[in-house]
Amino acid sequence: MKTKALALYRRIKASYWFVPGVIVLGAILLAFGSLQLDVILEEEFFMQISWFGSSSPEGARTILSMVGGSMISVAGIVFSITIAAIVFASGQYGPHIIPEFMRDKSNQAVLGIFIATFVYCLLALYRVHAGETTFVPHLTVIIALFFAGASLITFIYFIHHILETLHVSNVIARLGNDLLRDIRNRFPQELGEGNGGSDSPDMPEGFLQDAVPVLANGTGYIYTLSAEEIFNVARDKGLIVRVTRRPGDFVTDDRPLAWIWPPENASTEALSAVRACYAWGAAKTQDQDIGFLIDQMTGITARALSPGINDPYTATDTIHWMGAALSAAGRGSSPAAVRRDKDGHIRVIARPLNFEEIASLIFDRIRPYVAPDRNASLSTLSVLANVLFDVDDPARKAVVLHHAQALEKAAMTAMVSEDDRREIAARVDDLEAVLRNGLSRFRAGEKYKWMEGRA
Repeated sequence: MKTKALALYRRIKASYWFVPGVIVLGAILLAFGSLQLDVILEEEFFMQISWFGSSSPEGARTILSMVGGSMISVAGIVFSITIAAIVFASGQYGPHIIPEFMRDKSNQAVLGIFIATFVYCLLALYRVHAGETTFVPHLTVIIALFFAGASLITFIYFIHHILETLHVSNVIARLGNDLLRDIRNRFPQELGEGNGGSDSPDMPEGFLQDAVPVLANGTGYIYTLSAEEIFNVARDKGLIVRVTRRPGDFVTDDRPLAWIWPPENASTEALSAVRACYAWGAAKTQDQDIGFLIDQMTGITARALSPGINDPYTATDTIHWMGAALSAAGRGSSPAAVRRDKDGHIRVIARPLNFEEIASLIFDRIRPYVAPDRNASLSTLSVLANVLFDVDDPARKAVVLHHAQALEKAAMTAMVSEDDRREIAARVDDLEAVLRNGLSRFRAGEKYKWMEGRA
């Protein structure tokens, strides 16, 4: 239940109406508060500042009507511009990029400010009346004028922000920074205490034969798996939970999410408790799914290198950011798959996303699009060279070299120019020599100028 509530909270927070709704609620409270102050304060108090507001009901109505009417009109313009920007981004960068624009808090805040100003003026208009009980909310009118000025500044900011947001370099940088952040906060690191690096523990006898599956009761993409909850369930009910599905995976009815052991503890309550640690829906999200961010960036790469666009420089930007993320993963230590409680008992066996998988998600997906293009291929090899120097583990270095060799093999058949093929082959030979001879970044850069961006 906690996982479902957390998933609902994240969906509400990421929705387009949450921030505008909060701002409008604030405007409603402010309207009631200012109207109450107008009632409490004496009429004479406002006569000193009547030049800034209006001393007659007709004047107050005119001001509030003008401000409120113009604000709702501008709110419609803002909404239309936002939709047009989303449509443009979807066509230019791919449909998976839409959530990135939907989550833009600045656009949400701008829309919220205009709607809030309209609602504020509407509530104030209701209280203005003439006759025997004439009431002019002077303070409320003054605040409405301040809102109008703030809205004008906000609209100017919005135009600047939307143009800046659509710039391809900024789109890629936002995705790249999100990917870097998520790489540094990988989900499996939160599953209890690590086991000191051993990911292949001696499983209890009969685990493979007797483990009970936790079956999904719906269909969709997993977007949340509560690390804390699943560990607590395993500990409290004396279970070992082997996680087989993680955020980003697609599940269907009656397919295993996890396996639990021993079978005598696998009660209906235990199965339901483990299942409740998952939440899934119709679409992927980036909350716990690093692969979704990589999907977005590789999608931009593929579109940039398509024959209709043929923009290797945009592709190069995405490759640089993905290379930086891979370097961050390579410098860190992979989280242990096995998590134990304080007594040393195995409780959870997770599916951590390791360095090799991240490298595969990036380079295996972009290789078909990069291989025919000389500029993109050279940039990819330069990124792989940087990653090679950033990692210390020989096994990870071998993974990097493997992707360089795979790119060379693909380029040999995809590239038309013999000169381009020779250039790619020569640079892969250089990488092999660096790894074989154990050259440092400095010595390799002196010997092979292209590794330092000088050739």
